[in-house]
Amino acid sequence: MLNEGLRQLREAHEKAQMYSASSYRLPFYIIIEKEYAKGLLFSGDKEAAGRVLERLHRMAMKEGLSQQAGSIGVLLDKSRDLLH
Repeated sequence: MLNEGLRQLREAHEKAQMYSASSYRLPFYIIIEKEYAKGLLFSGDKEAAGRVLERLHRMAMKEGLSQQAGSIGVLLDKSRDLLH
């Protein structure tokens, strides 16, 4: 079941990568990528999750998406805590 969930997250991640260039879709891209990072985090790949979350956090802050930046920041802190 976990493998199937991760497979679906990877598929969503790949699709999101294709659409990320469109600025009006940026909030959706960030949401999908955040879910991908959550999947990585909770499956044990904390370093990969941290890299994705750091990039998303910078992107959300730059675009003024404060609600998304806040929720990504919480996950980013969690990934950092789990690494130590």
